[in-house]
Amino acid sequence: MASIVLSFIGTQDPYSDRTKEEGSIVTLVKHLLTEQIEIAHLLLLFTSDLQERAELTKQWLKEEIGLTAAIELIPLDLALSEDPIDIALATTAAKQALGLAQSRATKGDILEFNSSSGTPTMKSTWSILQASGYAPHSHVWQVRDPGRMKEGQQRVFATDLSTLKAEFDRNIIQQQIADYNYSGVLATIKNSELNNELVIALLNYGHRRLCFDFDRAHDAIEKHKETLPEYLFAEIGSLRQKNSKALLKELYFGADIKINNKNYSDFLTIVSQFQENFLRLLMTEIDLKPPLEYRDTYTFWKKVAKIDNGTLLQKLERDDISTKGWVYVKAMSKIIEHTNKHADLLKLSAKLQEYCQDRNNYIHKLEGISQLDNSDDILNNIKKILKQLTPIPDTNTFDRLNQDILNELKIDR
Repeated sequence: MASIVLSFIGTQDPYSDRTKEEGSIVTLVKHLLTEQIEIAHLLLLFTSDLQERAELTKQWLKEEIGLTAAIELIPLDLALSEDPIDIALATTAAKQALGLAQSRATKGDILEFNSSSGTPTMKSTWSILQASGYAPHSHVWQVRDPGRMKEGQQRVFATDLSTLKAEFDRNIIQQQIADYNYSGVLATIKNSELNNELVIALLNYGHRRLCFDFDRAHDAIEKHKETLPEYLFAEIGSLRQKNSKALLKELYFGADIKINNKNYSDFLTIVSQFQENFLRLLMTEIDLKPPLEYRDTYTFWKKVAKIDNGTLLQKLERDDISTKGWVYVKAMSKIIEHTNKHADLLKLSAKLQEYCQDRNNYIHKLEGISQLDNSDDILNNIKKILKQLTPIPDTNTFDRLNQDILNELKIDR
């Protein structure tokens, strides 16, 4: 691990005629060497009027300090030379130099910004880049004017703004978590001091679970079994086993999240998924499990044809319901109704069917849905169905996951 120093050239580099002292660049380099910090590279930016001072600074560092590190002199754009207090131009130049430094860095290298050379605008650019998250592994250094130092003050000291960057990150992350945007949080914390292995595991778990990729969700947290809450493993275990009631609860949680994010088109798609899979569960309970493969449909309908000596099959055909091929929602509802079981559940299912037409328009007619005034009523209808099938928590399990993530990040909800 080594350091890469970046600085603008100022009128006091490499030596100040006013103070009769070495300028901030030389002073910072000597400080770093005194602290046993290896300097691998220096990038020195100069305006056209300070080219001579830039060359003298390089010579001074090589001959007077004995520095062996590579030193690059980088001429600045003519526009910045003519207007050295333009913050946009100065920040662009600093960012370009930062890109060069990062391309020359090896793993673990630290960027050392000298914010005491150049115009006040130029000096501020390094703090801007650090606070904006462009340089997560960096220090911003100040070098005091020796003629203005007070007793007890250090000549060279760091003024890192990484804590301000962390505050920005926390505000963004808190909103992303409230939106269940786990992949967004993963991107936000990638270059943040908030990044840690346990948080990454929880975020990957949440993202993959929302995608119904239950095996990979389990893999994300498996090695943290001794640390993470047991409910995470219990729930993902049932989902990996394709437990029908667990999957229905998962659809309910997903529907709740879609409403929270006002994603009504996807919400209605989940409503349709819930209705079909809930009816499939009821069909299984009456020993008429619908086929998952098309090749098994013939056997299924042959079994239906034997019920009540063919009475059920005739009823389906009179209602213009196909008795060949795939078993759709309407057929399942009629078959269950024929058994005189689950009457209350079928009434609730019929209400869901009214909303599924909106989903069909979205899928087949490319009709979007930006507003759905009765979304809470639909969700409550699903909840009523679920309560008759299995116990459900009072709050969305992903809200509990969100709180666990916030706790690990030490962010108050």
